[in-house]
Amino acid sequence: MYVHAIGWVICAVLAFAQPFGLIAADTKHDLSADPLGFLAGAFSVYSDNFPLGQLQNQAYGYLFPQGAFFLLTDFLPDWVAQRLWWTIVLGVGYSGFVVLARKVVTLSPAWLVLGGFVYALSPRALTTLTAISSETWPVMLAPWVVAPFLVQRISWRHIAAAVVPVACMGAINATATLAACVPAAIVLLYRKQFKALGLWLIGCALVSAWWIGPLLILGKYAPAFTDYIESAYVTTRWLNLPELLRGTTSWSTFVDTERQAGSLLTTEPLFILATCAVAAVGLAGLTRLPKVWTAMLLIGIAVMGTHLGVYLDFLDGAGAFMRNLHKFDPLVRLPLALGVAVAAHKLATRRMAAATLVVLVVLTSTAPAWTGRLLPKGAYEEVPQYWQEAAD
Repeated sequence: MYVHAIGWVICAVLAFAQPFGLIAADTKHDLSADPLGFLAGAFSVYSDNFPLGQLQNQAYGYLFPQGAFFLLTDFLPDWVAQRLWWTIVLGVGYSGFVVLARKVVTLSPAWLVLGGFVYALSPRALTTLTAISSETWPVMLAPWVVAPFLVQRISWRHIAAAVVPVACMGAINATATLAACVPAAIVLLYRKQFKALGLWLIGCALVSAWWIGPLLILGKYAPAFTDYIESAYVTTRWLNLPELLRGTTSWSTFVDTERQAGSLLTTEPLFILATCAVAAVGLAGLTRLPKVWTAMLLIGIAVMGTHLGVYLDFLDGAGAFMRNLHKFDPLVRLPLALGVAVAAHKLATRRMAAATLVVLVVLTSTAPAWTGRLLPKGAYEEVPQYWQEAAD
């Protein structure tokens, strides 16, 4: 238990170490400013909050768990509620990795902690945590979906345990939820557990029915907004092998500097070298793990790194919903985080200095979190009066 406690304390320190009193427009401004009013509108397909009205765009997806959390913490200052949410997001990812790692390989506590933070503080997580945590949340739940299937005999209890985190993912972004479930599906397919896979998929469908129905209604009546946002060319052109391995897969940081942590990890030579070194250590450790993890890594690289014209056409057509391929980052990050933990453990038994160097490299690669640069540009202390006047 103390391994989990240490991780959660550090996650809380990191979240609250960001500039005090500043609020980020994380995912939806309304979540912190007026959660009750925002969630109340989610029960109607049509919103009349604007002069001409509009169709709700996946507002129902915020009902649980993110919206429910901010509703329960509405009595707190907005910036405190946000810091608590970010603590939970990071802590869930950290603990999920620790639970998963213990079922894969025997590691000492120090290297479990290291691996947990390699996963929870990956470039993908640091890029999205404070700007669009609704995309970070499914990533942090992915290890919890995989872990129950890492046993010799899978029973209905293990299947139920893997369905619960899927139910907790919410539906703010259906593709992110789908992508976070793929690693577990790969494990089941690799082990030829087809019956367990079928039952698990049924369970996932049942616990997701509350948002799949509204999503189908939205798809029927809403404009095809994917025709007017980023194209497959924009979202995939940055996904070369080094970027995939080191985790800088979010296209937004290549075209804009708003997300400070992600921008630093994308452009600063020190962070580029550090994240490449972490990836190299992960690849070295991966050779000591069961082959399913190598298969998962290769599938992730194939999904995110294929630039064939027919694939891009698919992503701009019928596959537009999965155009932001960076959501499949757990396919690469889980194997590499396991690899880092295993490699550091092996090094520690031979050369402690080398293991210490790995720790220093990991600390460098996650430095934007330790130095208070997680908040996106434009964070504010309170809603400006002119915003209120414009709304009125």
